[in-house]
Amino acid sequence: IQDLAYRELKAEFVKRRAKSATAVVLDVRTGEVLAVVNQPSYNPNNRANISDFDALRNRAMTDVFEPGSTVKAFTIAAALESGLYAPSTEIETRGWMMVGGYEVRDSLNYGVLSLEKIITKSSNVGSAKIALQLGPETIRDMLGRVGFGETTGSGFPGERGGVLPPIRAGWSRIETATLSFGYGLNSTALQLAEAYSVLADDGVRKPLSLLRLDQNAVAGLPREQVISPGVTRQVKTMLETVVNPAKGGTAAGARVPFYSVAGKTGTARVVGKYGYEENNHNSLFVGMAPASQPEVVVVVVVNEPQGEEHYGGQVAAPVFSRIVSGAMRL
Repeated sequence: IQDLAYRELKAEFVKRRAKSATAVVLDVRTGEVLAVVNQPSYNPNNRANISDFDALRNRAMTDVFEPGSTVKAFTIAAALESGLYAPSTEIETRGWMMVGGYEVRDSLNYGVLSLEKIITKSSNVGSAKIALQLGPETIRDMLGRVGFGETTGSGFPGERGGVLPPIRAGWSRIETATLSFGYGLNSTALQLAEAYSVLADDGVRKPLSLLRLDQNAVAGLPREQVISPGVTRQVKTMLETVVNPAKGGTAAGARVPFYSVAGKTGTARVVGKYGYEENNHNSLFVGMAPASQPEVVVVVVVNEPQGEEHYGGQVAAPVFSRIVSGAMRL
């Protein structure tokens, strides 16, 4: 699986002329890291020719980024948990809204969307409206429970915990809105994989391991129920629509032959010298398979792909598909 992930990520990294790229594969049942790969990379058997020392670091655990729309799954989980929303609850999006003098915009005007369709279409407006009703503490609490803002417990030297900001006096409405769709916090690829493994494992959070675990170690893992199984199953059903073109999903390229898939795209603008850059993005896809009873969670992050395509569904989702297809066979 490591070899497979390395090969597929490298091919996309080269094709997209990207700045860097990362992929992580997790075993849902045990929390074992089955693969972690980065580009650019190097040959550890031939260090004499290493000219780019950036290639030496394990980006999956040391580099942080804003996870963008991949966070919407947890905003929806918080909405369901509150009891104020059901999957069929409808919200008027209109394609844009003003929040405290700032514009929140969707790529298209989707009109009235159900909670499920907010995930399917990846509506920033729908997500923001939910967050503004629930309040920032509710959204932050959900993100903290699934592992954002702290290390995964892998024990890797230099692993970063990312940033999940505390709700402070003077916290603005636009900060609440943007937090709901993945801006204003940052995480590593490994943290994002851990968060989705909670959804995959019916709301149970456990530490991750870079080492293979024997049966006794697996049985002795500390497990914490942080989201109810009912809520996670509803979210997983919604995430299945993201890869279903018949339902208007944004990531048909993530489909895997013979297996059901649930996942979410992310396309996050990159911060430059003068703020968010218009034409620089990180492309993400994170998902699980089989959706009915997940065995693996896979995260793919492609940083600053070049060319006309930059959406997570275009760039990262096909890599996810190829990795999962091979991993499930294995």
